[in-house]
Amino acid sequence: MAVKARRVLKGVLTPAVAFALLACSGDEARVQIAFWARDPLTIGMLNVRVQDGRHAYVLGREDFRDRRGVPFYDSPDLSTATRGTLRVGYALIASNGDTASVGDIELLLRPDWRWGIDIIPDSADPMQPCFGCQGSRGFRLSPTFRGPRVDSVFVLWGGNSIKKPVVY
Repeated sequence: MAVKARRVLKGVLTPAVAFALLACSGDEARVQIAFWARDPLTIGMLNVRVQDGRHAYVLGREDFRDRRGVPFYDSPDLSTATRGTLRVGYALIASNGDTASVGDIELLLRPDWRWGIDIIPDSADPMQPCFGCQGSRGFRLSPTFRGPRVDSVFVLWGGNSIKKPVVY
């Protein structure tokens, strides 16, 4: 009789313990997208898609916060899966339908991690002076949209622990 009672208790406790462990694990992952506007490229031209296998986000002008007085815009943190691949793509499209630039990157997802991804029009790769950045990739900017200090669009990324972030 005691063995049967243990089996019943074991069957009842195992799902409860598993649920409690999952609920307490606190594993989460996030991503935030930022855009540095530079004439003639504006936040109104930006479209971003974020996919992780579980979530699919499409971001436009209304999804980015305006930092008054600075041509910098950022999205709220977006929840992502904790494993797999994060795919982030952008398109800068003028109001007349002309495409200024498109690009995408893939990053590995992991628990307790927040990716920060910046989309930066420039002529020099911003990775060089960036402390804490982990990578960058440059994309072609249509000649129609180039300026004296802007001939490409760079996607720059870095990440940090959510629970124990390194302060730079």
